[in-house]
Amino acid sequence: MKKILTLTIAALLVFGLAAATYAEVASKLEFGASGFVRVRSAWYVNAVGTPRADADNWDDTSAWMDTRFRLKFTAKANDLASGVIYLEGDSSRWGEAPDGRNTMGAWNADRNAVEIKQVYIDFKIPGTDAVPTKLRAGIQGLSYRAHILHFSDGAGVRVDSKIGPVKIELDWFKPDEGADHMSDDTDVYAARVVFAEGLPVRPGIYLMYWNMNQYGMRSGSDEGDFWWAGFQLDGKAGPVALKADFIYVDGDVDRSGIATFANPDLDYSGWCFYANASAPIGPVTVGGVFTYSTGNDVGDTVASADQDRDGFVVPPGSEARWIYTEGVVFWPSRVNDGVHINTTGFSGTQVSSGPTGGTWMAKLYASIKPLDWLKVTGYGMYIGDTVDDGNQVGNAVDYAEVTGLEDESDIGIEFGLITDIQIYKNLKYSIAGGYLIAGDALDSYTGVDVVPGFIADNDSPDNPWAIVSQLIFTF
Repeated sequence: MKKILTLTIAALLVFGLAAATYAEVASKLEFGASGFVRVRSAWYVNAVGTPRADADNWDDTSAWMDTRFRLKFTAKANDLASGVIYLEGDSSRWGEAPDGRNTMGAWNADRNAVEIKQVYIDFKIPGTDAVPTKLRAGIQGLSYRAHILHFSDGAGVRVDSKIGPVKIELDWFKPDEGADHMSDDTDVYAARVVFAEGLPVRPGIYLMYWNMNQYGMRSGSDEGDFWWAGFQLDGKAGPVALKADFIYVDGDVDRSGIATFANPDLDYSGWCFYANASAPIGPVTVGGVFTYSTGNDVGDTVASADQDRDGFVVPPGSEARWIYTEGVVFWPSRVNDGVHINTTGFSGTQVSSGPTGGTWMAKLYASIKPLDWLKVTGYGMYIGDTVDDGNQVGNAVDYAEVTGLEDESDIGIEFGLITDIQIYKNLKYSIAGGYLIAGDALDSYTGVDVVPGFIADNDSPDNPWAIVSQLIFTF
């Protein structure tokens, strides 16, 4: 497939260059810069990372502040070609230890904290006026329904084309090269078709395939193949704004040697549904969100050399866990994505449950803007667990079960309030508070037993809560 994609891109370039008039690309360049600087705060109990009864921060109040900037430089040539250099700098905590990356908040500050986020060339392929086609090559974002499935920065090539009302996107990305002379690399091939015009809502379909000749990326010789197929919907039907997704995933991991109970072959399948609808009613906008993602049947994953993993998963390196800003406590908020409980859904090298795997949620929200500079949003939601014979987040033990784990369905009820204050045109302050009434699916094993091997000592966390804020200047 790699050769086919490379030849296709080469053919497009040759065709376009043969017909091109290079004089249309002016020598004069236009330079621009954009980005933001933000300062955030967090104050919480049991709301960062999965609460564990044997952890030092169990039921303790915690607080911190951090800072991030992003700076994007763009050079354009008559809107036909551009080059982009995108930088990022972080402090994970004010007053952190000065150990290099993401430590801009260390005292004396002069740290190696500036990172390359994206570097790419973007241009219109000459000779494609009839079917406008653009190519982007370099370090860039691979985004397929980032709020629920996948976003990551990485090396690749993207081709965008428009045929009438239809937009077509083709992607080839290289998450891992391995040795140059061996087939031990990882390639991503993806395609999307979106009906962008002529309808009040914009439907689309896509397919993303990951071919991992080293599953886990440079960690052994196991192989993995995964594909995600999805349907998306965005737009407005009358006064109702809609956003919806259905995603199905299928894949497998084949061991390089003989599969065993301790090192089994893995067969993955699962699905996720997401819907968000809102409409104005007088001065108030009201809406609802519903999600359901399948969860693993733990009972099927512990007793065979060929295991079924029936839960919904997202690709390696997906940052959807931070982008799924549907709360303040269990999931992150747009005010502070560093505060949330469901931190189980990320792996940089393997598939993971993402923000929603093993859960379902029903949410109601309402927002009002009583003044030009003030917006207030309130919400309430119920969060359930869809994992069989175990829990997505809690790790409570029950020796009477075959798996040795408790199986509960109630993660909890969360409600919160988010206030946005527009100080100036480019300067905004936001503050949010959330409270989660914890259900039994958050119970945690203390690491000791009331009766060793027969009765486990499990504990329920104090109800998690968080108050977070963000001051952000955009430019």
